Amino acid sequence: MKQSGDSPSSRQWQRPGAWRPLLLAASLLCLLPLGSPSAQAAGPTAPALGRYSSASPGAWRVVRPSQGATDGLTTLTCPTSRDCLAVGVGGVILASTDGGVTWGIRRSRADRGYGPVYPCPTGYKPPPGSRPPYVCRIFVDPSLDAIDCPTTACLAVGEAGNILASLDGGATWASRPSGTYNALKGVACFTSRDCLAVGGNGPDVWVGNGDEVEHTQPATILASTDGGASWEKRSSGTGTYTALYGIACPSAKDCLAVGGGVPGGSTVLASLDGGATWHSRPSAAKAYVLDGIACPTARACLAVGESLSGAGTVLASSDGGATWQSRASVGPALAGITCPTSKDCLVAESAPGSFLATADGGATWAGGSTGSDQLVSGFACPTVNTCLGVTENGAILKSPDGFSF
Repeated sequence: MKQSGDSPSSRQWQRPGAWRPLLLAASLLCLLPLGSPSAQAAGPTAPALGRYSSASPGAWRVVRPSQGATDGLTTLTCPTSRDCLAVGVGGVILASTDGGVTWGIRRSRADRGYGPVYPCPTGYKPPPGSRPPYVCRIFVDPSLDAIDCPTTACLAVGEAGNILASLDGGATWASRPSGTYNALKGVACFTSRDCLAVGGNGPDVWVGNGDEVEHTQPATILASTDGGASWEKRSSGTGTYTALYGIACPSAKDCLAVGGGVPGGSTVLASLDGGATWHSRPSAAKAYVLDGIACPTARACLAVGESLSGAGTVLASSDGGATWQSRASVGPALAGITCPTSKDCLVAESAPGSFLATADGGATWAGGSTGSDQLVSGFACPTVNTCLGVTENGAILKSPDGFSF
């Protein structure tokens, strides 16, 4: 079961332009039964003493120290119990072959810059006093936001339509043409050759007079039938201000993509034909945006994000994404969900070092801390007793020995 969630690059927990502002809030560190009044409370709650209590900060250890904001990591994946890959700002790719204990660089970071000439956004209004011609160029950011490894073949996607492919488990990487400059925020492969990538609603465009504007388009969906060597666009049917941030394919034909934006709020799209066509599904909750999705079984799926009030929100589906119910609205915004088993899931919170965890498929959630003073942008669990987290400043954290959900 492949799952993907958005893990923002150099602007952690923040969307470009008008998508949404940075949200930082105190983490809710309490076990919350679903549907209870406490789960909806906005005020502070006393921390519960348990497996995920903040009473023992520092239980997670740093296996790679912070590198600074310009070398942030956005997400990671562990296709086996020993092999893990992390991606981040500037297109950096790190690899571990010992379950996350030690890490090596597989691809060095590159600088951002200006790319080819691109049509100026429709309706662009230059500032008073400026004179034509207005030459627009793509703002090229090589940062990577998502990665998936269905076999020893891996795909990583990111800003400005960036797609990288590896055929040797992440040892070497090569660029693949995507046919778009839109940011790609999620990728999932439901077979070794069939893959989907989803993303933003338009590239960042630099205008010669110094302006930088966003070229709005419908949300991006790309499909590949040759393991990522080539890609074709698929219609998302969304509005021009909607972006997709996560995708999961619980079966060979069934896929779900989530996102949101202004003014329409959260978005859930479903495909029953391997990504050829997509249809909207009601989210049954007033979420502003959904940042990540995981389907630990063919029928059970969880989506996480941010509610209209700014709180973290969890939605659940027990019918493969046809219908959704609100499961929790707690703490700060959520993203980057991973589920190593059908019952155990871990979610990153937009508060330094914080996370939510469930051991019963999302029925109840417990808050906790890695002890880090940095935002954790994504988690992966090479085994059910070992989880890893990456941070906005490039650190990698490892859960304590014997960690359990």
